[in-house]
Amino acid sequence: MSSPHFITPAQLQAAVQQLLKVAHLGKQKAQTKLDRNVLDPFSAAFEMAGFGMDAARWRENEAIRQAQKTLTNHVGSFHQHILGCVAGWEDLGAGKGKQSTVDLACPSRKLIAEIKNKHNTVKASDQVHTYDALYKCIQEKGQIYHGYTAYFVEIIPKKPERYDVPFTPPDNKTGLARAENGHIRKIDGASFYTLVTGEQYALRDLYRAVLELLNTQFTISDKAVAMQLFEAAYGAG
Repeated sequence: MSSPHFITPAQLQAAVQQLLKVAHLGKQKAQTKLDRNVLDPFSAAFEMAGFGMDAARWRENEAIRQAQKTLTNHVGSFHQHILGCVAGWEDLGAGKGKQSTVDLACPSRKLIAEIKNKHNTVKASDQVHTYDALYKCIQEKGQIYHGYTAYFVEIIPKKPERYDVPFTPPDNKTGLARAENGHIRKIDGASFYTLVTGEQYALRDLYRAVLELLNTQFTISDKAVAMQLFEAAYGAG
């Protein structure tokens, strides 16, 4: 199995297996919930009729739909773990034990980052709270990341474009955007992978390695379509 230069094959395999485990457990839990929870019979009836499904197919699709939510919530953690494997970077994990919203840190380069899987993971109206937390981390004296540059990372951008710009989210209470600060930035996933690894096509190389690894356990019948999905998200460059 090949892997990008910035992560070992063993590290990549462990990260992929962990996410597959999450997917498997998520589907199991979703199937259990279908038997326990009250479902919308009207939606079920219209879905079976409108989508041409029998009851068994509907139940399978409903379980997968619910499991997808669990999996999607963990994909951001997958990227956080992968980036934390790069030399000089630290994955700070999750939960109450870490400093504020910081997911990744690189002390040698004085960089920190908050990782979100999609551009809309955090509502626009709530992004101001992330800005304020990052501002506190790097601006207030006595903070361990004082003087660092902070990145708000959107792994999947809204459009297939590269950006590394000041992070200036709006504050609904005042109607004003947060003041521009060159040390608090918003960046897309491909650009951040390049920033972390120094390799222009790091995210693309990771994706190809993941496809290769998954194909050893499952059949991905059309890799060309899989790559088209990547290019639709990040562009062909």
